[in-house]
Amino acid sequence: AFSSGNFGQGLAAACGSFFDPPVRCTIVMPGDAPLSKQERARSYGSTVTLSEIIPEVNREVTAAELAQSLAAEHGFTLLHPFEDPDVIAGQGSCAVELCEQAKEAGVSAAERGDLDALLIPAGGGGLSAGCSLATHDKFPNAAIFAVEPEGYDDHRMSLEAGKRVGLTGNPASMCDALQAVSPGVNTFPINQRLLTAALVVNDDEVRHAMKVAFETLQIVLEP
Repeated sequence: AFSSGNFGQGLAAACGSFFDPPVRCTIVMPGDAPLSKQERARSYGSTVTLSEIIPEVNREVTAAELAQSLAAEHGFTLLHPFEDPDVIAGQGSCAVELCEQAKEAGVSAAERGDLDALLIPAGGGGLSAGCSLATHDKFPNAAIFAVEPEGYDDHRMSLEAGKRVGLTGNPASMCDALQAVSPGVNTFPINQRLLTAALVVNDDEVRHAMKVAFETLQIVLEP
């Protein structure tokens, strides 16, 4: 798989923990992926291969191309981080859990205490597609927003255009796991149907959100 974020680490953990003997797993990460993510994937028993960082070329495109090349060369099965329907469903399970906890806390779709809104970080759109499906089923009146880093607002542009729009260039962003260049082929129709809109945040806003979460909720958030 190619992943600079949670998909690669989750897959590495699954291959190392759920099978006996463990399934061989190779995760391709961009060459500038945080060392903590590389080490965590390796700790689960996976091989981490770093793709080259090429100026003006999107880091996730380079990683995807290397993963495809390795899969073809060695006969590996390539798992996509957001285009696979099973992955979309798996990513949506966190919203299923969120909705269940909301209803346990007294939020009911049948009452005035309906869930108002859900905001979901978006790269290729797998997490937002899966969570949109789950949330729409449990709270059909909730507003659902994708949130993207500045410079990688392909969902915002695509929703406004009514079709998938790709990005060019490789702008800097501290949100290293949200730098996909276009919405997914399989994810965008879901997001186009269920998202209320896509919001864009800059690095300063991300830092502020991380600070608030740490100081008020004692939660350490990834950018």
